[in-house]
Amino acid sequence: MVFENLKTITEVEVKYTTRSCLAIHSGKSTAYSVVDQPIIKIGGVPVIPGSSIKGALRSITESIFSESGVDVCIPEASIPKTIKRKRRHEDYARDLGRLPPCDHSRGNVCPVCDIFGAASLSGRAMFMDARPESDIVPIKRTHVAIRRDTNAQSDGSLMELEAIDEGAIFLGTIRVFNAEEWQVGAILRALEVLKLVGLGAKKTAGYGEIDTSVEKIMLNTFADGVRKTEDATPNAEEYMCAFEDKLSKHES
Repeated sequence: MVFENLKTITEVEVKYTTRSCLAIHSGKSTAYSVVDQPIIKIGGVPVIPGSSIKGALRSITESIFSESGVDVCIPEASIPKTIKRKRRHEDYARDLGRLPPCDHSRGNVCPVCDIFGAASLSGRAMFMDARPESDIVPIKRTHVAIRRDTNAQSDGSLMELEAIDEGAIFLGTIRVFNAEEWQVGAILRALEVLKLVGLGAKKTAGYGEIDTSVEKIMLNTFADGVRKTEDATPNAEEYMCAFEDKLSKHES
């Protein structure tokens, strides 16, 4: 287990700046909602959920590792229910060029699951919600509704969704427990790629463009009951190089 012997906590403070509208929705509107798809709020304040950040960075990290020839698994949550019912996990993973879901009870943990976790396994990284730097008033956008059965426009049917306008700044923290340098580097690299991939819903409609900036990296070391904190921001390039070295060992 990652937390059995706490040695270090690396804190990565990140600034997220929207370059286009950002829409991360709560799934469905409530009875008192005036829009069809409200954004996620905590205490009435819009946030970028840590779970959304984690999901995006995990997907990017999986792709980077896989492209470099490193074997990574297909997460249990990503396997369609029809495949699960037929118990064809291994066949499905093989078709995608991935390993079946990691089983940590057998010591089977791929590098991505080691960082982000898996079913019944806590990962090394913890993703905090990113909160706005200043007051934000969500905007409302109207779109043509899409029929799920045909994936085409629904004639005469409109839907209204909430979004965060461009130029909004959010601040969030990623904590990595007992991390090796390459694991911190993997997160830093994924944050860079996130600028190209985007975040949230309706990315094909131009939503979700976002800039990321690592503001500070703090390394907390624990020994003999004493906590020592140092600024590790100057080590960012070293972390990234450690990740590149990790990948290069597997490239053909």
